[in-house]
Amino acid sequence: MPNPTFGEKNAHSLIASLPVLKRIPKHPHVAFIKEIERGGVDRSDLAEPLGEIFHERRTIARPRLGSLFLLAAYFDVDISLLLTNPRMTAKQCDLGFRLTLPRTVHRKIPRTREERREAIEIALRRTVQGPAPYPSFAEFSREHGMHEQTIFRHFPRLSRELISKRSRSIEKLRSSEAGRIDASLRKFLDRGEINLSKEAIRSTALSCRSSICQVRKAWKRLRVAQQG
Repeated sequence: MPNPTFGEKNAHSLIASLPVLKRIPKHPHVAFIKEIERGGVDRSDLAEPLGEIFHERRTIARPRLGSLFLLAAYFDVDISLLLTNPRMTAKQCDLGFRLTLPRTVHRKIPRTREERREAIEIALRRTVQGPAPYPSFAEFSREHGMHEQTIFRHFPRLSRELISKRSRSIEKLRSSEAGRIDASLRKFLDRGEINLSKEAIRSTALSCRSSICQVRKAWKRLRVAQQG
């Protein structure tokens, strides 16, 4: 896109480099920061825009992926290089940086415990009563900033209902997928074909919106059933 959102550029770079990321040095962000400091940058000048990454600790905290994106965006370096060769990346980056970082947006959460509990109950009820697809219980908990066990303890009936509806929804989708695959593969059996080519399996998977692995399993099952 012409104007990528924060982290999007480095996310694409990171995904593209995953096959060749064989070994990542321990705490690459720490090595990068130390090399930057050797170049004359004062740590205190970086504490405000980069926050948690630069705090002194007795033991080094493991950074979140978002923190690494922030570090790469601030210094305008490629995140895959930051992970694999942090010292060399720090030496090569332009120290004339003063990029405009995205404004911090605080989540609007209710202040009191009772207000938070009420808000989560409303959201949980709305999710359960809404249409599929349903989020997993873990996804719902992360989205609303409360631990799964806490939500389940306060709202056991609604929690069980969400878990049950998601399971039924997934089972329905899997059943529909299996039906599409079987219908497509039976056409090959009706024509008397015994062995399917890779291209036929691949095209069947695409047309059925499934995986090649699922198509192969279904073909094997149908062949065994036919021979039996």
